[in-house]
Amino acid sequence: MLGAKGRLILATVLFLAWISYLFYLVLDLKRQAEAGGGQPVVLSRPQLLVADLIVTAAVEGKEDRPAAARVEQVHWARTGDGEKWKGQTIPVENLAASRGLAGPGLYILPLVKEGDRFRVAAIPPSPGYPPGAFPVGETGPPQVYPSNPFTEEQVKQIVARFQGQ
Repeated sequence: MLGAKGRLILATVLFLAWISYLFYLVLDLKRQAEAGGGQPVVLSRPQLLVADLIVTAAVEGKEDRPAAARVEQVHWARTGDGEKWKGQTIPVENLAASRGLAGPGLYILPLVKEGDRFRVAAIPPSPGYPPGAFPVGETGPPQVYPSNPFTEEQVKQIVARFQGQ
């Protein structure tokens, strides 16, 4: 049995190990983001789970009012027919109102299909948002993500989990 002094030493060692691990994670996240050419961006898994189509697309249109996206790569489609969208320009209703959009360029878009149009999926109530952050039955804002090696790798990992790999 450990005495009080032994338990204190053990607790201190475990605490320092935990803090060191968290520090390592921060440094690794920054390193990966710098290698990807941008700020560290973490994709919302709940948002991707509610999406019908997850694509990397070239956002087109005016700087302040983009309305369409040309699909460059299909990461996942709920119906399994995602490849038919590759190379097509699709209208996206709430693209201009989405957070993370910084003008024309390549973005990862989690989309929800509504008839023959798409909209960017909203972030559903999920960890990271305090209770009561949204009115009952409402969701968070739509969010798009810049396409870089760091975010593309995250999409691959999340989609692999969808498919049970």
